[in-house]
Amino acid sequence: MKRFLSILIVLALVFSLAACAAKKPAQPAEKLYALTHEREAVYLVGADGAEKVYDLPRSGMTADVSGSTLWYVEGDSLVRVGLADGSKTEYALPENAGVGPALVGAENEAYVMLASGEADGFFTGAVYRVGANGAERVTSEYDWFENSTFAVDGSSVYYVDRENKLVREDADGKKTEFDWPGFPVIFGLSVDGGRLYACWAAGCRSYDAVTGGGERIESGEEDETINIAVAHGGRLYYLVPSKDPTDSAQLLKARRISDGKIVEYAKTADVGFYTLGNVLTFGERGFVLDDGYQTDDFRYIPYDAGE
Repeated sequence: MKRFLSILIVLALVFSLAACAAKKPAQPAEKLYALTHEREAVYLVGADGAEKVYDLPRSGMTADVSGSTLWYVEGDSLVRVGLADGSKTEYALPENAGVGPALVGAENEAYVMLASGEADGFFTGAVYRVGANGAERVTSEYDWFENSTFAVDGSSVYYVDRENKLVREDADGKKTEFDWPGFPVIFGLSVDGGRLYACWAAGCRSYDAVTGGGERIESGEEDETINIAVAHGGRLYYLVPSKDPTDSAQLLKARRISDGKIVEYAKTADVGFYTLGNVLTFGERGFVLDDGYQTDDFRYIPYDAGE
């Protein structure tokens, strides 16, 4: 009899735990703040659609969103906006500094290219870190092209100089040159999993992010050429033309870096001439694609879509 009661008690506990698991509340639908192509507005985007939540000034073309924090340049200030609580803080930039084309934001600080001069089609300047302690230069001065970009990993900054050298500069001023072909037009620099991904018109290559060596030419399935890509969260996201020669759309794919598995996420309309860093916003469970130049057709895509 005691054994029978013990079995009943165990069964009751099992069913009770199962019932609790079944009643576990579902996670709220994820929504992400995302910038438009032209850095004119911020939308809150989820699976149920997109809602505009913030208008940037026309002067705020250099901008970035990180989580619920918006950063943009307005006049001689770098502005931080808490999109969730409406807070706004302005940080003064160095006098007579021209704003470069790229900005990398985080929650409490941002990195921005600032120019001190211009000559022969190049801008001379440096990357600055801006936050509660003001604006602090974190790279030496170098010359860049009009559409140059940079990447930040910890306290290291990656950029391309006038001589088309791909450089890592650490907080102590140490520079490491990468062994790369030196193409001048960079569509994207991104760091993930200890590797730097450099993508341009001639293709995408990756390197050991510390030593600058270990070059790999990145490609997709059936040796697809990758030239517009961004690495994030263990995956390389990239665009390739549609397999249908009569279809002008491009395919957004991702290759899992650990094992090479490739998934196709979506057809895109008109993002081919932009870095993917401008049109993809990453969250915890998915990402937002801003598909279409000046149309801002936002789509929320779960990471496991197409798996």
